Amino acid sequence: MDSELKIILAFVFKRSGKPALLSSELVLPLAMELHWFSLKEAKAVLHLAEQRALVKKEGDTCRPSFDLKTITIPVGFAPSQKFRAILIQEPSSPAEQTTTIMQRIVNAIASSTGMPPEDIEETINKKSASHLLTPEVSALLMAKKHHVDIKEFLSELASRYATEKTT
Repeated sequence: MDSELKIILAFVFKRSGKPALLSSELVLPLAMELHWFSLKEAKAVLHLAEQRALVKKEGDTCRPSFDLKTITIPVGFAPSQKFRAILIQEPSSPAEQTTTIMQRIVNAIASSTGMPPEDIEETINKKSASHLLTPEVSALLMAKKHHVDIKEFLSELASRYATEKTT
């Protein structure tokens, strides 16, 4: 998924000829000019790029965190349906919120260790299955093992589960 996201980002940056773009200069071409995504999906692409640390934001300015020259854009490239299907949507249910927390924990581990997020997710899933733990607990244990501050995630999960039990 990251490779396709890199191609999408590289396409827009290379097309603009600029080393940095405003958020709107990244989102609007994806939706309005290229017609690859709806506006909501294009915003989700930017959000995903930020989460995956493929874009560095300074205020409203975005810069790619990878070398654009290393990305080859295939002739006739367009994002796949699979990519569109996995775009992050705004969390609306507790299950979707858990996914968002999981992604943030995975990203924190990736930032701390340099491991690819896919490898981290695989490790979390294996530990979760083998030790009969929830994925969130496995993710927190892995984060703690790699010296990632988990206080924010603990309080968020604790408040969510406390709310679920009372409703």
